[in-house]
Amino acid sequence: MKQTDDGYLLFEVDEIIEAFYQNPRIDFADFVVTHNSGDTYSDVLLYNQSLNNFYMTDDYKTIDCKNRLPTHEENQSKWKIPEEYNIDDDKFAEWILSKCTGDAEIQRCGQELLMFQERNMFPLLKYLRYFVDIMHKNNVVWGVGRGSSVASFVLFLIGIHRINSLFYDLDIGEFLR
Repeated sequence: MKQTDDGYLLFEVDEIIEAFYQNPRIDFADFVVTHNSGDTYSDVLLYNQSLNNFYMTDDYKTIDCKNRLPTHEENQSKWKIPEEYNIDDDKFAEWILSKCTGDAEIQRCGQELLMFQERNMFPLLKYLRYFVDIMHKNNVVWGVGRGSSVASFVLFLIGIHRINSLFYDLDIGEFLR
């Protein structure tokens, strides 16, 4: 254990583990953990080190040590989706808009599609369409809808839920904050 110039106590990983074994209720919130090199560990590195120390790497996945989470694009690139669903964004928007039955529905749907596009969420919508089709084909029953997702008219048209947000005058802002 060392003390820094600003008053922090620095503990080695082994010292923290030993302290935990001696007192499992110890509060580590204010501890700064260092490695033998003296570099401060980030939470990610400490997590990975703990997995190694307790031989848990087969059961749990280590986190990227660059201290970042994968981007939406990285995650979406791993999704297995048939080509027939992985269509051009404009064609997908046309498909959704074709499900509308009046001007109010077209306006609401267009507004939501722009919001989804601004957030780069079209790949998610395409996957959800595929997901709903698979559930239909396999006679899977799912809920009517819950939470903020029922505020989305586009999700209603895809079939994710059965709540018509136009009928109940639900604001899309409740879903896409």
